[in-house]
Amino acid sequence: MHSEVISPIVQIVLSKGNGTSLRVHDLTNYIEISFSNITIKDDTVDYECVYFDEISHDWSSDGMSSQYDSRTLTMKCLTSHLTSFAVIDLNFKKAVNNQPKPNTPPSFSIKKDANGNVDATAAIAATVSILGSVLVCGIIISISIAIVAVAMRSRKSHV
Repeated sequence: MHSEVISPIVQIVLSKGNGTSLRVHDLTNYIEISFSNITIKDDTVDYECVYFDEISHDWSSDGMSSQYDSRTLTMKCLTSHLTSFAVIDLNFKKAVNNQPKPNTPPSFSIKKDANGNVDATAAIAATVSILGSVLVCGIIISISIAIVAVAMRSRKSHV
């Protein structure tokens, strides 16, 4: 199976003596990370150095520089921060991102208009739906309690 990540994923962390991680970012001098054995077979290949963005949960190249050396088959990545790094195939990532997203089942939400105001009809429908569900659950619980009470009463009268 082909993956957008074509190198090992390298995580670089600096920590204090007690194990607490130090946040390293916005360095004035770049850190160089080299990935070896990166083979680019033709001109259509588009490999790039990336880091894993913890906020977007995706690979990003923002603030990074990529330099490929075809003589040594090495991709050099320059970065101003520390996190998880890899080399990805941008063509594969673009192809995956351009595929239609699968249909997701609808979830409960209240419709809002262009100004962000709640649509009154939707709010009323949601309220009625929730109250109806609570009412049905209450009726089922009441019937169950009544059946148990009748069963217990009939057992006492037979004893």
